[in-house]
Amino acid sequence: MNRLPIFIIFSAFFLLLSYFAFSSIDFIFDQHVLAKSIFGSLVIIAVFGIYRGLNQFTGKPRTRGANFLIGFAFSFFISVLIYSIGLLIQNIIKGAVAMAMWDRSIYEHPIFWSNVAIFAIVVVLFLSMIYGITGGKYNYTVANVKVKIKNLPEVFRGFKVAQISDIHSGTFDSVQQVKKGVDLINAQSPDLFLFTGDLVNFNKDEIDPYIDTFSKIEAPFGKFSILGNHDYYGMAAVPENQRGSYWKEFDQKHELIGFELLRNENRRIAKDGQHFNLIGVENWGTGGFPKTGDLTKAMIGMDTEKPSILMSHDPSHWEHHVLKTKQIIDLTLSGHTHAMQFGINTKWLKWSPVKYRYKRWMGMYQENERQLYVNRGFGFLGFPGRVFMWPEITIFELEPMK
Repeated sequence: MNRLPIFIIFSAFFLLLSYFAFSSIDFIFDQHVLAKSIFGSLVIIAVFGIYRGLNQFTGKPRTRGANFLIGFAFSFFISVLIYSIGLLIQNIIKGAVAMAMWDRSIYEHPIFWSNVAIFAIVVVLFLSMIYGITGGKYNYTVANVKVKIKNLPEVFRGFKVAQISDIHSGTFDSVQQVKKGVDLINAQSPDLFLFTGDLVNFNKDEIDPYIDTFSKIEAPFGKFSILGNHDYYGMAAVPENQRGSYWKEFDQKHELIGFELLRNENRRIAKDGQHFNLIGVENWGTGGFPKTGDLTKAMIGMDTEKPSILMSHDPSHWEHHVLKTKQIIDLTLSGHTHAMQFGINTKWLKWSPVKYRYKRWMGMYQENERQLYVNRGFGFLGFPGRVFMWPEITIFELEPMK
C-alpha cells in the first residue's frame, strides 16, 4: 500500500495545526528565539516520526529508537491538536463576548493567562505521554482479584489463575524489559496460566525473539492460550494453498512457548479428583473483526455439572453470545481493548476514550450469574506506550460461592 499520499495529507494538517499553535507560543514567549527554535525543531522531528509511524508494521523487530520516534510524533501531534482546540474554544468564547458587548477590542486582545493555562495543561499531557513511551509501557502491574464461583469444588479454594492478554510481540523493543514482566508473573506463583490472544501484530514470526522469554512462565496446572484478532491478520499475505502450513507453524510457536492453544475446545483442570472446565474459543468480535469463535463447538464433551472458565479475546463476545447461552459460564476472561493504553485508573475514577467504543472495557463485570473480566493487556500497539493504563498481570484467587 502506497502511504505517501496519506503522509502528505496528514503532515500538511499537522503543519497547519503547528502554525496555529505557534502563533500563541510566539505570544507567550515573545522574543525568546530559543523557545521558538525548540518548537520548530520538535515539529520537524515529529514529521519524521509521522512517516515512520505510517510504515511501522514491517514485520521486522522494533528498535527503541523507532518506537521513541513514533511515540514522540504521536504525543506531539496530540498535544498540538489539543492546544489548538483549546485556543479555538477560547477564540469562540471571546468572539461571542465581543459580539454581545459590541466591543471588537475584546476579541482582538490576547488573553495571556488563559493561553498560559492551556499551554501548561498540554505540557503536562505531553510529558506524561513521553513517560508512557519510555517507561510506562513496561511498568507491569499485578491486579489481584478474588472470584467467587458457584459449585466450585472446595479443593480449588485459593487456586491462583494468572491471566495476561495482548502481548503484541511485534512492537516490543526490549527482551530484558519483557523478562521483568515474566519474572513478575512467576513471582505470583500461579497454579494455572491463561493467555487470551493477540500474540503478534501481523506476522507469526514476530514472536520469535521472545519465545525463550515467555517459555519461562511457570504454572503446574498448565499454560493455555487462544487466538486474538491480530493473530489472523498475517493470513492476508499468504496464498490460499499455503495457509495450512502457516497455521501449523504458528501453532508450533505456541508449543515452543509451552502454551496449549485452544481453538474452540475445552479441557478439564483437575485437582485431587475434582475438576472445573476451561474453555477456549477463537476470536469473535463485532464489526469487521474475525468471527471464527464457536462457543457451541467449544463446549462439546464438557462436564456441564461443573463450573467453567472461558477464554475469549474480545469482550463483545460475552454480550452477544456468552450471556445468551443456556449453559452458565461462570467466568469469562478477555482482553482486546488495551484500555486504549491511555486514561485514568484510580479507586474513584476509571475512564478511557475506549469506553465510548466498548461497553465493557476494563475490570470485572457481572450479569445473570455470569462474570466477565477484561484485562488491560501486557503489550502495546500503535502508540508505543501506556499512559496511566499500565500493562496488567491479573491474578485470580478462586473461592467457592456459598
